Amino acid sequence: MGEKCVDHFMGMFSFVIWDRVEEKLFCSRDRFGVKPFYYHIDKFKNLFFASEIKALWTAGIKQEYNIQIWSTYFSQGLYDHTEETFWDGIQSLPAGHNLVWQNDQ
Repeated sequence: MGEKCVDHFMGMFSFVIWDRVEEKLFCSRDRFGVKPFYYHIDKFKNLFFASEIKALWTAGIKQEYNIQIWSTYFSQGLYDHTEETFWDGIQSLPAGHNLVWQNDQ
């Protein structure tokens, strides 16, 4: 079934599975985006992920504002309309999406 397993899931979820045979990381988030999934890719192509942004900060990721997202929020009241978050370099996996990480990509 592999990556298509999420087609059979119902409810709230956000998870990561490591396939050691193919050396591939599979990440998924529920269709409505109830459970969060944040990630950061550093300059060395290391992937960091967590369900809370502050967990990424404890991993050493800088806590810098994403001015564009803050500006959009204050001027139009929009947030969570893009993969970018309020913090520079930290993305959110969109609702109902998957992320596959293999060979540093």
